[in-house]
Amino acid sequence: MCFLLYADVEEDILRFSGINVEKEGAGKYDVYVCTENKTLRINSKLGYEDKMFNTYDELLHTVVLLGKVIYADTMVEKLDRAEHEISHNHTYLPLMTEGNEVDQLIAHIRRVTKFHIIIRIYL
Repeated sequence: MCFLLYADVEEDILRFSGINVEKEGAGKYDVYVCTENKTLRINSKLGYEDKMFNTYDELLHTVVLLGKVIYADTMVEKLDRAEHEISHNHTYLPLMTEGNEVDQLIAHIRRVTKFHIIIRIYL
């Protein structure tokens, strides 16, 4: 029996996690974990393929690594969106300030974004 672990995962995120798919070009993939036979099933509109692991530790390591990459990618995307909204809406009354609080907020968002990018590189 397999359980859906992650839905709509992009191909580059799978590749960055060390999961190479043979049926490339599907865009989005669903990742199922099959604990009975230590397998990750990668499903897409092109079909599915199974990635077998020798031990449960290898399976667990891959699942955790994939989760970290998805988390880091999501955080970078959200931080970029927040920076864009703040920088393009700073003339609206709620964001108008006397000092440089908006610039400080954008600088902080950029630092956190770089940190998440660095984390993604070293995963």
